[in-house]
Amino acid sequence: MYKTFSIQISSLRGTISIALICNFYSYVEDCAVLENETLTILQNDAIVQLNVNDGTVINFKEFDCFGCNYGIYRVQNGYIIYGEIEIIMLDINFNKKWSFSGKDIFVSMSEKKAFELCENSIKLYDFEGNFYEIDFSGKLKSETDI
Repeated sequence: MYKTFSIQISSLRGTISIALICNFYSYVEDCAVLENETLTILQNDAIVQLNVNDGTVINFKEFDCFGCNYGIYRVQNGYIIYGEIEIIMLDINFNKKWSFSGKDIFVSMSEKKAFELCENSIKLYDFEGNFYEIDFSGKLKSETDI
């Protein structure tokens, strides 16, 4: 089972249409980061970078992970991947630097955000309601069990 991401890039030169075939468990929300002329797209366990001027592929990399990945976020030294089972830090070339897992999946059944990217940390709630705060080195700063 697969999904297709349909991307249209309009510029003064015209419109480029791109179709990316990806894993069925790829999510549309928070799946892309645009930096200057580079569009970085998370496709569950793979990342593709496109040049928005001509649609060419700049980089493509698959990475090891557990569970589904929900979002990609640009941080100072690379990218944070928000996943169901783990939070992953990738460097600028998409090499895994570290990962962090909790006691359960990072999905909240309450009004609390399961994943929150803050200025100096990442705040997480798991399915059981346990709270975790980690720094950008993957180190646990605080934890609260239910």
